[in-house]
Parts: sequence; C-alpha cells; structure tokens
Amino acid sequence: MMTRKATTLSQYTTRLNIVIDYIYNNINRELDVITLADQCHMSTYHFHRVYRSIAGETINATVRRMRLHVAAGMLIRTQDSIAKVAEHTGYASIEAFSRAFSQRYKQPPSLFRQHEQAKAKGCAAEFYIIKVEEDSNMFNVEIGSNEQMTLIGLEHHGDYMQIGQAFEKLNVLAQQQGLLGADTRFFGVYFDDPKTVEESKLKSMATILVPKTTASLPEGLCEFAIPSGKTASLLYQGDYASLETPYEYLFGQWLPNSEFEPADVPVIEEYLNDVRDTPPHELLTRITCYIK
Repeated sequence: MMTRKATTLSQYTTRLNIVIDYIYNNINRELDVITLADQCHMSTYHFHRVYRSIAGETINATVRRMRLHVAAGMLIRTQDSIAKVAEHTGYASIEAFSRAFSQRYKQPPSLFRQHEQAKAKGCAAEFYIIKVEEDSNMFNVEIGSNEQMTLIGLEHHGDYMQIGQAFEKLNVLAQQQGLLGADTRFFGVYFDDPKTVEESKLKSMATILVPKTTASLPEGLCEFAIPSGKTASLLYQGDYASLETPYEYLFGQWLPNSEFEPADVPVIEEYLNDVRDTPPHELLTRITCYIK
C-alpha cells in the first residue's frame, strides 16, 4: 500500500510533468514562473524549490535550455530567418536571442548555422569531409558486441528532435522512484527512419538502464528489451541537434561499404554526459547499430 509520503511525491511528479508538457507545447510564449506554477496549481513561493529538488535544475534553466535546443534544431534543419527562429522560441528580439544563444553555444546563431550546415554537407575546407576511403577520426566506427539490456522509460511519438520532452519527464519519474544515480545510463531508442516515415508516425523511447535486481516496473514507465548481438557504433561529440550528420555517415556511407547488414533491432543512442551542465559542443553520444 502506498504511503501518504509516496502518494504526495507521486502527485508532485505528475504536476511537474504537466509543466514540462506545457513548456514544450508553448515554447514561443511567455513562460514566467507565475504561468508555470499555475499549470500545476502550486504556489509560486514554493514552485521554485519543488521543481529544483525533483528536476535537478531551476525552472528558468530548463526553459532556457529547451528554447535554445529548439532554436538550434531550426537553425540546422530550416532556412528560417534568425528573426523567425527567435520569435518561434519566445525571444522578444534578435538581440536577446543572439545573446542567449551565444552564451550557451559559444558562437552567434548565424555562425552556428553556417558551421553545422557546412559540416552536414561536407563542403567546407575548414570542417571535416566524410570520405568512404578516409574515415574522419570523429567518425571512427567500432565493431563490438552488446549484452542484453532491459531498458525502462517513456514512449515518444513524432519528431525525434522533440524526444527531450520525454527525457525531461523520465528524469522526474525516475527521480521519484529512486532510480537515478551517478552511474545511471540514459538511452534513446529509435524505431524508424525519419527520412522515410511520416513525422507523426515516428516512434522512439527515452529510457534508462535498470539493474537486473529491479523487481517490478515503476508506475508510469514501460519496458523494452534490447537483445545481445554484434554492433557497429560511433562516438559523436556535438549538439544533439546535429546528430543527423553522423547518422548519414554510418548508414549512408560506412554500412553500404562494409561487409555487414543491419540487424532487426532499433538504433540506440547512449548519452554519455548531462545536458544540464555540459556545453552543447562537448555533448557525447554513442550511436549504435546492430549488425549481422
């Protein structure tokens, strides 16, 4: 039987996940503390402390990080003007947006777009150029094997760039269940090819690896088993918004020129550092494709 303390914590978790959904669905609006506290029917005097204690960062840091993540994706994937990107992500002026973006990404939005799009096309001398016969050190593919893993997490449907919404909620739920620690491993599981499957039908999961000793599935989370098998993986350093570049190399160049074929297992990404306190250009992601 759930204790009163556990019930209260569960209620807090549910209410904070409502806030996370609201932020993602209203990223272009004013997201002040009063508005967000109202979403979960909590006093503004206490909302700050409760959110920080459960989520691990302040609500202002979460909102800023979410806004800039969406902005980085738009800069890479669209030709929208800087002004439109700023407006879409809730900044009142280009100056305010550029200042916030430069502080996190260490370069202004226009230069970030230029660099990332050039990398993706492999068309600028000062950036790495992917060649079949000459692997870049950044894209060193390693052949290995993984043991079977039991992952638990939340399903996400739609744009893979928005899976952060599921990870934010997973972080809150897992924290409530006492499943997070210094050694917790976070994985994204991706079931479809975003270039061939309609965006609304894309399926993915935000997950963590749980100990084999976990007796039952925590409430609100679902389970997914990754089988053991041979793998091809590469380690990518950079912002999550630019992960398309290593994917293009792994599946568009390395795999067709290898002796392997992809196995019937979803692609997984393991996130090796904490997005909350790691500069975007230092984020490490291991992309793993099961092969046969």
